Amino acid sequence: ARPFCPPQSSTGNVLLGATRHKLLTMTNMATGVAGLVLGSLLITRLGLFGLALGMAIPMVISQGVILPRVALKAFSIPAGQLLREGYLQPFLATLPYAALLGALMMVVRPAGFLELGLVLLAALPALVVGMYFLCLSAGQRRLVAQVYSKWLPAAAAPEGLR
Repeated sequence: ARPFCPPQSSTGNVLLGATRHKLLTMTNMATGVAGLVLGSLLITRLGLFGLALGMAIPMVISQGVILPRVALKAFSIPAGQLLREGYLQPFLATLPYAALLGALMMVVRPAGFLELGLVLLAALPALVVGMYFLCLSAGQRRLVAQVYSKWLPAAAAPEGLR
């Protein structure tokens, strides 16, 4: 269910801002009730895994099917654009970070939270670079460069480029 949450959490906030709160609230309440009922049914057969599965199934349906359809209809967004910008770009942007984290975790094996935090921090540049190039448009990248240029020293242009 987790892959559906990041794009839909902002979809929920946009729907709230567009005064579509009643639909969002009803969807979230139905998701919770369905999760409790299904989790209660599955826990007797599958244990805690059944409870988790019972909560995940309604969440995938509401966050992965219902809310995207509501957003597409409410804001006239093409489905391809939602799939590309809401799912594909974030997925591709985080792949290098996930691969680097996986490799680091096989090598380092952190024993505590401090070591884990240092491993996450070491891999963070891979996430930032992926997000910068895959999730931001050229105009957004120019804006980021403009904002951060205030704090970064100006690099001198090479001799033939001045």
